[in-house]
Amino acid sequence: FQHIGAIDGLGMSSVAWVLKDRDGFMLARSAISVRFNASTFPRQADVSGLYIRTVTVNGVLENVESTAKRQASLALSHDRNSITIAYAPIALLHADALHFEVMLDGHDENWVDNGYQRTVSYIGLPPGEYVLKVRVSGSDSASATARFTFTIVPAFWQTWWFKLLAALSISVFIFFLSRYVLLLRYRQRIAALEREREVGEVRTRIARDIHDDIGSGLTRITMLSRAMNSTKENMQDKEHLAGSIAEASTELIGQLSEIVWTVDPKNDHAEHFIAYVRDLLGRQFEELPVALRMDLGIEPGMEHRDIPPAVKRNAVMIMKETVSNALKHAQASTITVKLHISAGELRLHVQDDGRGFDPAASNPRGNGLGNLRKRSEAMGGALHVESDATGTRYALIVPLPTPDQGPRVFIP
Repeated sequence: FQHIGAIDGLGMSSVAWVLKDRDGFMLARSAISVRFNASTFPRQADVSGLYIRTVTVNGVLENVESTAKRQASLALSHDRNSITIAYAPIALLHADALHFEVMLDGHDENWVDNGYQRTVSYIGLPPGEYVLKVRVSGSDSASATARFTFTIVPAFWQTWWFKLLAALSISVFIFFLSRYVLLLRYRQRIAALEREREVGEVRTRIARDIHDDIGSGLTRITMLSRAMNSTKENMQDKEHLAGSIAEASTELIGQLSEIVWTVDPKNDHAEHFIAYVRDLLGRQFEELPVALRMDLGIEPGMEHRDIPPAVKRNAVMIMKETVSNALKHAQASTITVKLHISAGELRLHVQDDGRGFDPAASNPRGNGLGNLRKRSEAMGGALHVESDATGTRYALIVPLPTPDQGPRVFIP
């Protein structure tokens, strides 16, 4: 039963009875009779206020009353940024006919028509302070408007100071990265210049060797050839000279082979160097009564590391010279050669069990210890010599460049 009074347009103070006729009109009887159509009455609602009913954050209902009593905004963490707010009008009649508008300060620029809906939802709000305003459409009165304030607190990486610090860190990183790249290019340029200088030194050394060794060998062959063609020499002397020419030619071919092997970049790998030393020692001790003991090794993983040309050349020359001295002067029965190549150094040990000599003598054995030391110093290495009645021991230690310095440049 619905009471109808003056507010609904019924112009009487009391109604004795109300009946509905067959046409759907209402017939009211009190002091007088009135017939009217109730469906045409205007449905005006008298709104005395709006209020926030509930607030749901990420599907969890919040206690809005305690927040309102503290007169503080609802503070939410950065990951609780999906919110649904329900509101309701205070209206005794026809509240279902009310039309609403909402605006979220900090998110909306203008009022948004929310229709007859009594909830509004926002998903994924960024950090900040927000004020939700709800009003009945077309009404500007304070009683027909509700407000709710809440704040989404940013995470530390969303704060201005963190962004500033990140920007400064990126700037510093870019600065130092640029300096590192420039330094790396500078070092690469220096390394290229060092390689060019080393190649120049190798070329100079090769030219000197060709001039000294090959030149002297060719000069000897020329002189022997002239002597053999001389009519003063008899047949026996000519045969002896021919043998000397053959020996000098063989020695000269060996020297040329060594020079070509030194500058050929295909022979820079440690395994090729070890193979060459093994073959050289085998040929040097061929048909000799002296026993040879070899211990040639490479650190695992270093088989393909490069050996600089200067190291190859000087190490082989030192080994040949020390072995030759032992064969010529030591009267040894056994000669031991140990060669080991690691990531950082080359170690060569030559030892015999013959008679020793005095290393401090002016010209011991005529082997030119001074030249051996010069060759070791040219490689940046150190040569140690010990000799006593039990034999002579040579120890050569040469530092090697790190294997990751990149390919070397060779100019033939």
